[in-house]
Amino acid sequence: TTTTTTTTTEVTSLVVTEVTAASLAAEAAGGAADAAPAAAAGTGKRRQAGGEKVSKYFPAAKAAPPPHWEQQLENIRVMRKDRNAAVDLMGCEVLADRTQPLPVQRFQTLVALMLSSQTKDEITAAAVKRLQQELPGGLTVQSILAVGEEQLSQLIYPVGFYRRKAVYLQQTAAVLRDEYGSDIPRDSQALQKLPGVGPKMATICVNVTSEAICGVGVDVHVHRIANRLGWAKTSTPEATQLQLQEWLPRDLWGDLNVLLVGFGQQVCLPRNPRCASCLNNTTCPAAFAPTPPAVKRKPSQDATAKEEPESGVSGDGGKGDGGKGTAKAKAKKPAQQQAAASSAVKKEEVIEEVVRVKVEVEAEATVTKKAAPPAVTAPAAAASAPSPEKKPRKPLSLSKKKKKGKAEPEGEP
Repeated sequence: TTTTTTTTTEVTSLVVTEVTAASLAAEAAGGAADAAPAAAAGTGKRRQAGGEKVSKYFPAAKAAPPPHWEQQLENIRVMRKDRNAAVDLMGCEVLADRTQPLPVQRFQTLVALMLSSQTKDEITAAAVKRLQQELPGGLTVQSILAVGEEQLSQLIYPVGFYRRKAVYLQQTAAVLRDEYGSDIPRDSQALQKLPGVGPKMATICVNVTSEAICGVGVDVHVHRIANRLGWAKTSTPEATQLQLQEWLPRDLWGDLNVLLVGFGQQVCLPRNPRCASCLNNTTCPAAFAPTPPAVKRKPSQDATAKEEPESGVSGDGGKGDGGKGTAKAKAKKPAQQQAAASSAVKKEEVIEEVVRVKVEVEAEATVTKKAAPPAVTAPAAAASAPSPEKKPRKPLSLSKKKKKGKAEPEGEP
């Protein structure tokens, strides 16, 4: 028994020693493999361990990037060199009053992002300008709390969901006053806990108001363009953000939102994109493809601003993606979504055709009624019809008068 136990212990010790040695060897090999690209990058060669060339943007991505993405990005930069799109002149990143203290500037940027969901840049910029000019003391946490909800709603009108956003603004201002000293939190997760703030808003807010870059801000423009170029294959802005961050170098995350949003406003339009003037029309998989029929989309997280728990903007990105309806929508397969969209379009076409036919029939009936002579009722017809001539009665003969007992009085002829 003692001999057997000793032998077992020795074998176990040998096995542990071999496993430890193998682990150390694997770690050493892995370290050498990781050091190879780093050394190459340090010398400017930018090559991976296997000899494959690394992107000029460093560090290298975690996932394999799509083909032609670097050339496509450079082409977009060339097309956007003037930076004169609406997002450049009136985007949320440029609306803060630079004469105010930094905490106030950060708060104004957050307010602009909250108002921007499901709203054009021009309307958002006008609403922020009114708040800055008409609120007592300018657009600050204290002035938002001092004004009434109805007055605040009127100041931000006509931004999308303006009444609900007025409530969110005051709730958020109260949280910032009580928990953050009238400043805003500096990380995305804390920002998303504020009423009316979702993933896209939080990501862009951190990227703009701090030196840290926490992710790619994806709204409907970035989502659409990324899928057209083949940079992502997704159905929601949230999924697009995750796919882009898997392969896109981190030093490009901060500028990508404004770059692609302006490109989407000027060239890669939602409907009838200007592919003929796009420098990427030879490499873009969606170039010159027919635009699918417009389908009314449910607001995303950012768009509804957590109205129902900006999908990122909503539906911006609407920020309140926690409801069962959103979960069911995400669970749909692309084929089912296309079928539902096609069915909705056909239904709308049928309704339009029915309405058109009804209007034409009513118009034709009206014209016919005006052209026809007025109808004559039966009593009126009877009154207007000429009465038949009455034949004069023949005078009765004397014999007939006598027979009837109506003898003429004496003296009359």
